[in-house]
Amino acid sequence: WTSSDSTRPPSHSTHSQLEASHGRGPPSTWMKSALPLRILSLCAIQRLGCSAFAAVPPPSGFIPPSALSFSRQLRARGRNLSQLRGGMAGSASSHSKDPMSVVQRQLEVYNSRDVDEFMTLFSKDCQLVELQTGKVLATGHAEIRPRYEKRFSESAVHAEVTGRLSNGRVVVDREYITGLPDGGAANVLAVYQVNDDGLICRVQFVWESVAK
Repeated sequence: WTSSDSTRPPSHSTHSQLEASHGRGPPSTWMKSALPLRILSLCAIQRLGCSAFAAVPPPSGFIPPSALSFSRQLRARGRNLSQLRGGMAGSASSHSKDPMSVVQRQLEVYNSRDVDEFMTLFSKDCQLVELQTGKVLATGHAEIRPRYEKRFSESAVHAEVTGRLSNGRVVVDREYITGLPDGGAANVLAVYQVNDDGLICRVQFVWESVAK
């Protein structure tokens, strides 16, 4: 640089004088902690809405923090929704044929007294058997459905499970049934066998009426 060059940058002393006139220290004390001017300008625009700063462009590739936060929230919600949908689909596929789930569903539908839904849980060749005598009480939908249509229509029957065991595809429930005709109740041991299609294919009962 020459002394006559008008484009020569100010000297260190000139910087010090300028900053001193504005109440700041020398450049070494304030330039290190200062944010880039463009980012400061953008922040001022966002906070103050001042159009005077609008002419100062942000740095290339700069994304406002608020936009980043919103974008991250959208991505997180998208992931959570996908996981939820996947979990629901996985749950349905993995438990629909699970014997414990099938028997629990049967209990819930029994208590709602929905005979149409109830019959969807039994195989077409299902048998109801009296365990102690081996007597076959009903075979197939044609014989099973009328039994439960009558039971569900006669009274507000309700079964409560007081104990449950399972081994493989066999589930054993100890049930207390109330709301039988004439206000009757019963202690019941029910042995459910669930086939590979997730349908109840055999039920064995031990029925003990409870005195009123």
